[in-house]
Amino acid sequence: MSGVSVDLASPTPAPDRGVAIVWGLLARYPYGGVTWQAMHHLAALRRLGFDVWYVEDSDSRVYSPTTHCPTMEFEENVAFLERWMGSLGMPDRWIFRPPGEGGAPIVADERELERLYSRAEVVLNL
Repeated sequence: MSGVSVDLASPTPAPDRGVAIVWGLLARYPYGGVTWQAMHHLAALRRLGFDVWYVEDSDSRVYSPTTHCPTMEFEENVAFLERWMGSLGMPDRWIFRPPGEGGAPIVADERELERLYSRAEVVLNL
């Protein structure tokens, strides 16, 4: 297989199949395999016509993309997630809940997250 190229941000059909949520650990584990697993699922669901959201909702510590050590500091991880979601053409279709008890979600508040969950036709837990 030579010369195969996939443009993850290519035009997608209008979302007419409902909301799909992909739960994953893309920001918590900012490494190649975890990143590509999430990206493939997100791109595929978009191409199938779903209104796709990526949600990271865990109390786990994150791993620093710089030191590769567990940490409660998540700013680098959110920047990593934001960059990848933007490259997929989904800069406003993600929610990240910071580690620690009662961390408020980034990009949405609790009520918005609950509304999103209630509208979901499909939820995939990676």
